Parts: sequence; C-alpha cells; structure tokens
Amino acid sequence: MGRFSRAGDDLQRVSTEELEHRLVQRWVYQGVLMGLVLVFAILAVVLVSGETEGGVRQVMAGVLVGLGTVNFIVFQVHRLGSRRIQAELHRRRRQDQRR
Repeated sequence: MGRFSRAGDDLQRVSTEELEHRLVQRWVYQGVLMGLVLVFAILAVVLVSGETEGGVRQVMAGVLVGLGTVNFIVFQVHRLGSRRIQAELHRRRRQDQRR
C-alpha cells in the first residue's frame, strides 16, 4: 500500500486505469479494516459478558476496544484518500462527457 498512500501524490498525473486500480485496492483494504473492527468488537463483548469476574478479562476487553478504535481511525483516514481518488475520477468523467 505504500506507493498508493504517499502524501502529496499528484492524482492528475496518474492514468484513469491506475486510479481505478488504486480505488479497488483501497476498497479491499477498507473491507479488511472494517472486518477487524467487527472481530475486535465481538471478542470484547464475549470477554465482558463472561460468567466469571476477572480483571484480566476486563483488561483484555479494554485492549480489544482500543485496537478496534485505532483500527476504525485508520479506516476513516484511508477512506479520505479514496474519496480524493473518486473525486478525480468523477472530474475526468465530466470532462470526457463535455467533449
């Protein structure tokens, strides 16, 4: 993902095909991130709802909630990059329609 998430990447110099490829890669990556958020949430609920009282369970649940939160933040930041790509593709399609 390194070459697709560079800061200052000039999207106007990249071909439309490459932009579409980047967008699909980002969608897959975002799906994995959201899947992890859901897994962390489910595991945290299972740990907290256990029958036995224990500090270790609560700490583990807290760690899972923290991991899920960080993962969700990464997802949102990644989504902003996808929106930039979508906006560029949309701009190009409007230009093509005007010709």
